[in-house]
Amino acid sequence: MPEAPGYKPLAWWADARPVLRSCPGGGQDDIGHGLSQVQAGAMPARFSPLPQIGKGAFEVKVDEDGEAYRTLFIARFPEAVY
Repeated sequence: MPEAPGYKPLAWWADARPVLRSCPGGGQDDIGHGLSQVQAGAMPARFSPLPQIGKGAFEVKVDEDGEAYRTLFIARFPEAVY
């Protein structure tokens, strides 16, 4: 399915995709929804900037079953969300 104009693809690093898929269902869904918002040009509700990593670096945080999950992303490049 073609992506909507202005919708950036995700460019996965290393084993990020299978690691995300190993998160419990609700956490995986919340992180996936947050990344979809970033792809569309918005910022998710539960995100934090990570200036110590670099300009344009952020994280999405979710809690699921008493565990915390973080996904780091960089959205400053026009071609993709990394």
